[in-house]
Amino acid sequence: MKKFGIVVLVVVLVVVGVAVGFFAATFLSERGGFPRPQPGTSTPATDAPEITDPASEPPASEPPVTQSPTTQPPTTQPVIQVDVIPIDPPVVMYATDDQVNIRMQPTTKADRYASLHKGDGVTVTGKTKDGWYRIIYRDIYTGYVFGEYLSETAIPNGITETPFQPPITMYATEDVNIRADHSTNATKLGVLPAGDSVLVLAETSNGWYRVYYQGKDAYISAQYLTKTKPTPAAG
Repeated sequence: MKKFGIVVLVVVLVVVGVAVGFFAATFLSERGGFPRPQPGTSTPATDAPEITDPASEPPASEPPVTQSPTTQPPTTQPVIQVDVIPIDPPVVMYATDDQVNIRMQPTTKADRYASLHKGDGVTVTGKTKDGWYRIIYRDIYTGYVFGEYLSETAIPNGITETPFQPPITMYATEDVNIRADHSTNATKLGVLPAGDSVLVLAETSNGWYRVYYQGKDAYISAQYLTKTKPTPAAG
């Protein structure tokens, strides 16, 4: 009988303990002690901050190495379908006036992102039926110029050349483009690696050297050539 009483007492204590625990949990939960999750909800995940890189712009100076001309400057205008007749191989044409607009699409309503000066040479890769030429600008961007302002004949632009007699040897300070004309818009003929020499025939009044390249005249921006022969690296 004594053992039965002890068992009953233990059961009563367990029941009382459970009841007290349930009451305490309910009481604290209602007062913010234990937050109770709502049915069907979960803790929202925290996203990492977004990082936006600024759009790059083609350099104003002569770029040493360039990529295939497949991109266009960013625009908010809708892209229109353009029927272009390819010109293959591409030809060099020259601006007949100052401030000739280069537009992102072959229409005067399209955004203008650059301009040509009178006499500037530019590579033409195609023509539309309504008189626009598709051109390559700085070997990077594709644009359009109205055909009335381009000519296959070189246009005098007031730029003069001072010849070197005899020609002098100069060296590239870094990898630099060799152009068909004294303009960053002109066709790129090749690249002169840093430290390599070239025969310079004349200097232009707009900051270029006329050089002898693969049997013909070409041009390199003067800021990338020096008369000082580079010192070989030690070892």
